[in-house]
Amino acid sequence: MDYEVTTTSKLTSDRLATTDACAQAEMVKNGEANALEIVDAAIERIECLNPKINALASTNFDLARDRARNQTHQGPLAGVPTLLKDVLPYPGHPAGFGSQLLDGAPAAAGSPYTEALDSAGLVVLGKSTTSEFGLLGTTETLAKGKTRNPWDL
Repeated sequence: MDYEVTTTSKLTSDRLATTDACAQAEMVKNGEANALEIVDAAIERIECLNPKINALASTNFDLARDRARNQTHQGPLAGVPTLLKDVLPYPGHPAGFGSQLLDGAPAAAGSPYTEALDSAGLVVLGKSTTSEFGLLGTTETLAKGKTRNPWDL
């Protein structure tokens, strides 16, 4: 699918793209959709849109799909895809902190915060870009380049 980054695009008509996390969790709970379907839909949107806006520092879709397939994860947001800022370490994902110095270095462990996300049932798809070490209000790093505004490229 060829999504455009505008409010009149096909993306806005995609039901999951306009459904919030609570509604997505309810869809999984009620069997209206399974976690893998919701995760795959989010991955499809990411693959289409990220080349235009450069919002992701890294992804690990295989890990996300494995988690979505794993029926042992529970929680109020079970199966809902999410992203973390690249200033948070998360197992299986690099912790680059927007820096060339750390770019690509895998996180050894998560944190109590990321453990809480896992307990809630969220499925981490990747890391969103950040300014170097999260110090600035804009994201234009040497490590990942410029992140564009999706509403005004």
